[in-house]
Amino acid sequence: MRRGKQLSFAAQSYVIRPISHAEIDAALKGIDNTKAPGIDGFNSFFFKRAWHIVKADIYACVIDFFTKGTLPNQWNCTTITLVPKIPNASHVKDFRPITCCTVVYKLISKVITARLAAIIGEVIDDAQELGFPRRFVSWIWTCLTSISYSILINGFPAPPFEAKKGLRQGDPMSPFRFAIGMEYLSRCLDELRLTPDFNFHPRCEKLNLTHMMFADDLLMFSRADSVSVKLLFQAFLKFSGASGLSANLDKSEVYFGGVSVDVHKELREILSFSQGTIPFRYLGVPLSSKKLIIVQCRPLVEKTYWAQIFILPKKILKEIEARFRCFLWTRSSAPAKKSLVAWNNVCLPNVCGGWNLLSLPEWNKAAVTKLLWDIAHKADNL
Repeated sequence: MRRGKQLSFAAQSYVIRPISHAEIDAALKGIDNTKAPGIDGFNSFFFKRAWHIVKADIYACVIDFFTKGTLPNQWNCTTITLVPKIPNASHVKDFRPITCCTVVYKLISKVITARLAAIIGEVIDDAQELGFPRRFVSWIWTCLTSISYSILINGFPAPPFEAKKGLRQGDPMSPFRFAIGMEYLSRCLDELRLTPDFNFHPRCEKLNLTHMMFADDLLMFSRADSVSVKLLFQAFLKFSGASGLSANLDKSEVYFGGVSVDVHKELREILSFSQGTIPFRYLGVPLSSKKLIIVQCRPLVEKTYWAQIFILPKKILKEIEARFRCFLWTRSSAPAKKSLVAWNNVCLPNVCGGWNLLSLPEWNKAAVTKLLWDIAHKADNL
């Protein structure tokens, strides 16, 4: 983690500057009125309506935290309630746990988050810098280590118990803390390019690409030889040992291309992952090394948003447009008689006698071209 540059002095000074009343006001304004209250029973709407009465006390307690670095346990006690996903829920899996933090804690967390958001690009995306001031780290550490939970049973909170992990739903800081944690994983994997024995995946070598992440989903790439795979996995285990996060073996798979069955077997024994097949779904989208065929694109008829990321086969585009055409003339997607006006004419601009509807093939190409433009011109394209 110390290989990269440190956070700039200006950024360090920014995150630990004195807390202002305006920051606290902005934090309260950023909490939605409909958010559930914490263990004290008061939601943000109460504080906003009574702000002229309670603001002096709230200013004092929030500033006291940033001055002394201590947080009373009751401020950071989080209630947990189970919300049914389906009618007549009767099993644990039928419920969704919802956590509710107190408004005072949310104000503290939002102030820290706002400062972190202002410099997170310096830390994560561009310069790959770290080096937060010790005081700022202490604030976050206090918020992490003072968490307790109280489960609502029939509307009444049970005695609180201490949390074993610091990330939780409903905490404004959680996404940023997770991103910083994943930065350590990125650095562990990026160091592989300095290892002579590691071989990149043939399609990734020019980009020095070892991995891609979205939230807690991770794709790792290497050449299919035992040494490279071991080094890649060791880098991940280094992160796992430091963070306590491990791979879910039931949801992890390994994919091969252009290697023999014997190599498949050898590498599966190293990783202990099951073997997947290509194309596979990632975030609901099929990923393949080749152009998708019509059968693979069939689900796209019901999910046209996929047209923003793939050039779809002409047959699929015609089938989707046929549904558009039927709905236009019959208000139903079911097959109908021949349309009164050709679809190409309907898609013409108003000045040309058309209805100015989007032409799906042209929109499909324009959407994919926009992605190519972003990859070519954005600094954080990968």
